[in-house]
Amino acid sequence: MKGIGGFGLGAAQALYFMSCYAFGRIHVNLQLVIGINGWLPDWRNLEYNMNTAFGTAIRASKLRILLMHGTSDDVIPSAFAYRCADLLRRADFPTMFKQCGGFKH
Repeated sequence: MKGIGGFGLGAAQALYFMSCYAFGRIHVNLQLVIGINGWLPDWRNLEYNMNTAFGTAIRASKLRILLMHGTSDDVIPSAFAYRCADLLRRADFPTMFKQCGGFKH
């Protein structure tokens, strides 16, 4: 199983790599993505890119994404991470989101 993950900025990089894979820009058989206290860069263009790149929905559906975020993170609010997880789900990326009580950045 090939996966990528990160914490904070590393999570953002992992999620960006995941989106590049889904859009067919990177040719690797990615299966798992884990992001802790991160966010999805370029999240505003996700829906547009999902509709313009051939095969994106198929690649996205084969991924497994786990996002975790601390409720006490003072750098990146957990509400933003929840919004990113919701956006990924609406774009048909299988995404699990878990808030961790008291966890800081």
